[in-house]
Amino acid sequence: IETIVNPGRIMALHAGATGKAILAYQTDAAVEAFLKTPLKRFTENTKVTREAILEELEQVRRDRFAICDNEMDSGVLSYATPIMAADGSVSLALGTCGLKSRFTTPSRDEVRDMLMSSAEEISRRLGNIA
Repeated sequence: IETIVNPGRIMALHAGATGKAILAYQTDAAVEAFLKTPLKRFTENTKVTREAILEELEQVRRDRFAICDNEMDSGVLSYATPIMAADGSVSLALGTCGLKSRFTTPSRDEVRDMLMSSAEEISRRLGNIA
């Protein structure tokens, strides 16, 4: 199993954790426009229906945490959280990924806490003091 996240690699917003963390905080109009585009199924786990994607985006907004479990690349697990700008918008996300078979320590909750703490610090440094 190989996963490569190179600078400049185009990642699908509906399939990767960082993409979901960004897409979840876009306007309803932007999300609807995105959902009208053809959505590629990368693996059998990739969500491509409007309903499934909207449900997941709601979960991401509720938890401020996105998960990609074998959706972009088979055998790969990734997590991400949004980085909020001063105006509350999101155009950045902080994430991590690894082979699912080896990504057992730290726990999902520990990864979430570390990512969220780091993202909050980045947000503060960008001027968001909320």
